[in-house]
Amino acid sequence: MEENKKKRLLVFDFDGTFFENFFEIDRKIINEVFKNKLVLFVDNVARKVNSLGIVKNTTRVFKLRILTYAILSFKSYFKVKEAYRKMYVKEATNAVLKLQADLDAKYPNKFYHKAFQNECENGSDEKKIGYIIISNNEFSSSIKAEYQILVEHSKLNLLKEIKTKFNDYDICMIGDSILDDIIPAKILGISFIHITKNVSKEKMTFFERKKAIVNSLDHAIKEFLRDD
Repeated sequence: MEENKKKRLLVFDFDGTFFENFFEIDRKIINEVFKNKLVLFVDNVARKVNSLGIVKNTTRVFKLRILTYAILSFKSYFKVKEAYRKMYVKEATNAVLKLQADLDAKYPNKFYHKAFQNECENGSDEKKIGYIIISNNEFSSSIKAEYQILVEHSKLNLLKEIKTKFNDYDICMIGDSILDDIIPAKILGISFIHITKNVSKEKMTFFERKKAIVNSLDHAIKEFLRDD
């Protein structure tokens, strides 16, 4: 029976999940780019709303947010957007390198970064678990070529592509957003692990979850490996 066991595939959301300290970095970038008390106040309110998980973290929402802050601070939208992009890419690249190193250190010979387009993958074998990183943040495409982050406006579409391409895999989605990560996985019948510090397990019974609710990426990976 063991030889018929499905291969396993992890799908990580990027901002806030694989890039776990994204929200701290985002706050730091906003502070440095705008240096405006009104902007910081509005941003704090926006963060509290975002923490409820009821607003999608799309590129369109981000652009509207930056445009609003640019108007409030009398700055050029295009200049602040580009300043944000450069700082984001630097921090995101460091985050990817660190987490990949952490995975290798904590779980030697357990995971490999699975190529979506290239079938000839370094380090892949039957005993290892592949993982793919997805994002709906267009800035992630700046590091897409090197780290193979799949970027598209709709994560539902991304997950559909992944499910179709790897239909012989047992797939699990790990993410921090109900709207962006958990609901698309639920719609497609994909197993999921929700990372959150704000929503109780009781409130999540609506989703008839197939996996646990945890409060960190490390706990999510450990939960996933319980079934391995």
